[in-house]
Amino acid sequence: MEKKLAGFVKVTKDLKAQKNKLQMTLTTQTGQLQNAKATLASASSALAVKEVTEKQGLKAEKNILKKSKLTLEAEKVKAFSAKLLAAKSQERLAKIIRAKAKVAHWESSQELKHVVTDKQRVKVQAKYARTEAVVFKSNQKNKDLLDLMKRTSFKMARTKEGMNKAQAKVKKVTKSNVKRDISKKMAELASTVGVN
Repeated sequence: MEKKLAGFVKVTKDLKAQKNKLQMTLTTQTGQLQNAKATLASASSALAVKEVTEKQGLKAEKNILKKSKLTLEAEKVKAFSAKLLAAKSQERLAKIIRAKAKVAHWESSQELKHVVTDKQRVKVQAKYARTEAVVFKSNQKNKDLLDLMKRTSFKMARTKEGMNKAQAKVKKVTKSNVKRDISKKMAELASTVGVN
């Protein structure tokens, strides 16, 4: 019986040693778990700050694109107005040429009424045909210039509409900057609280 008792005592001592060893392992692993949780919390708060910073950088890039689009649209409007102004001056010149051509055509038609010889008639009819061609060409040029002015006006109106939309987007961006700054400060505060 003493042998059995000694065997039980030995088994009990071995079990206590294993229990102590397992408790020591549990304590060290619990400490490592707490360290890992703290590291995870600080990493997640740093990630949140980095995410906010990245979003701000992306929004800043988008803002730059919106402002550059606004500038581009404004330059397009200036170009179209310059083109329209040039077309208007060309139209005035074409109208003057057309008016002179009509006067010359009328004069040649009046000369036709006072022709006496066949030789004279041939010269006057040739002059009449030339003036008629000039009137036709000047009418066509005037129509072309009017068409160009219409197309330019439509393009300029469309561009002005795009410019107005771009201006509205740029104004909206300045309002959202305040909100973004507040969210960044909140994330930074949360990260500093999480680290402590």
